[in-house]
Amino acid sequence: MAESTSAPSIAGLFRGFLLLGLTGFGGVLPLARHMVVEQRRWMTGAEFTELLSLCQFLPGGNIINLSVAIGLHFRGIAGAAAAIAGLIAAPTAIVVALGVVYARFSHEPHVVHMFAGLAAAAAGLLISMAFKLSAELDFCSGQDGERFVRHLKACGLPVALDDIPGARPTADELLTHMAHDKKSKDGKLTFVLARAIGEAFVTTDVPPASLRKVLAG
Repeated sequence: MAESTSAPSIAGLFRGFLLLGLTGFGGVLPLARHMVVEQRRWMTGAEFTELLSLCQFLPGGNIINLSVAIGLHFRGIAGAAAAIAGLIAAPTAIVVALGVVYARFSHEPHVVHMFAGLAAAAAGLLISMAFKLSAELDFCSGQDGERFVRHLKACGLPVALDDIPGARPTADELLTHMAHDKKSKDGKLTFVLARAIGEAFVTTDVPPASLRKVLAG
C-alpha cells in the first residue's frame, strides 16, 4: 500500500486536477484514486476511501465533491478553489469551444446526420444490453431479447461492445466504473430492465455474476 508523502501545494492541487480533467472521460474516480494515492501519494488508500465515502453522502457529483474535499483538507478554502478550478477548467473550455463550433455548423446536413447516428448507436447498445441482462435473469423470454436485438442489427445499430471501434474494456473494468456511479447505493446498481417488449421496470436485484457474464459476452 502506498504511503502518503508531503502535502501538495495550491499549484500542485491545480495541476493535478487539471490533468485529471483532461484525461478523464465518464467515470474518473478510478483515475482520481490512481493520481492521489499511487502517483502523487497525497493520501493513503484508506484515507482516500474514507474521504470518498463522505463525499458520496453529499449532493452533486462524487468527483466534484472529492476535489473540493481534497483541496480543503490540504490547503483550506484556497486549496478547494484550486482543485475544483483545475478539474473543470479544461472540460469547460473544451465544451465552450465545441458549443461555438456546433452553433456555427449545427444546421449543416452532415452534422445533423452525425449526431443523429451517435444518439441512435448509444440507444441501440443500451437497449440491447438491457434485454440481454433481462433474459439472463429470466425477467423476459430469450425470444423477446433475440427479436429486439435482430431488429436493432437490421437497423445497422451496435448491439454489443465488440461492435464499438477501439480497445474493448474488460467486464471487471466496466464493473469498477459502474460501482462509482451516483446511482450505486449500498453496493447495488439501479437498472431499467424489461419483462417484455414495451414493458420496462426498475430494479436493483441484479447479481454481479450475471452482470459480469452479460458484459463479457
